[in-house]
Amino acid sequence: MRYATILGILGMALISAPAMAIYIPNETPHAAELSVWQVYNNLYGTVYTSNANLDVMRVVDLQTFLIPIGESWLIEAQARYASIVSEFGYYTPAGAPVNYNPLFSVTQIGDVSGLGYDATLTTLDVNQLFGFYLDPAGRGAIWHSEQALNWQIGEVPGWIEDHMVAYTVAADPNVLLLAWEDLPLPGGYNNPSSSYDADYNDLIVELRFEQIVPEPATMVLIALGIAGLAVRRFVLV
Repeated sequence: MRYATILGILGMALISAPAMAIYIPNETPHAAELSVWQVYNNLYGTVYTSNANLDVMRVVDLQTFLIPIGESWLIEAQARYASIVSEFGYYTPAGAPVNYNPLFSVTQIGDVSGLGYDATLTTLDVNQLFGFYLDPAGRGAIWHSEQALNWQIGEVPGWIEDHMVAYTVAADPNVLLLAWEDLPLPGGYNNPSSSYDADYNDLIVELRFEQIVPEPATMVLIALGIAGLAVRRFVLV
């Protein structure tokens, strides 16, 4: 039932893939870093051997998000392998951002799970279709989960940059993993091709979906409300 709910969310969020989108991250060329598949294995106890191998878990072209009523999303940074600090947050509305809401900026390198880089979102925070963003300090560009918003002035017309790849977790359908790239694509705005690695390990964030459990006082109010309805129905009959 929970899995069907997630699939429903993802189904509403899908947008057709542009021709320039990149979906399979490169293996990291940096000896001191982990590739996305290695981070994934460490988190979930899997045995993937490459990003191409991990691609079976990718959510094809996920770009926007919607929180169902009664759900709470725990958002936690799991790994960062980047030379600069990026602000991570969410924007509204999807398609034409007006508000950018920061959640955290990870300053440590490597495995950062459990280090306090986390936040919680519910419909009290955002009750419309939205996206996530990565804002690398000093880059002069904000990367959005929606590819069409990443087009940069000065680029070839129609050039669209894909900076987020999403994965499901077979052992836990309540989880999505988002892997981010903080450098422009080669040929993109103000970007020498030699600086681009496309390993998507600059920030890796986990989304965990949880059902909101009402407080005991709320449950009492609900019970009293139900009882009140029953009495009223009895009197009217």
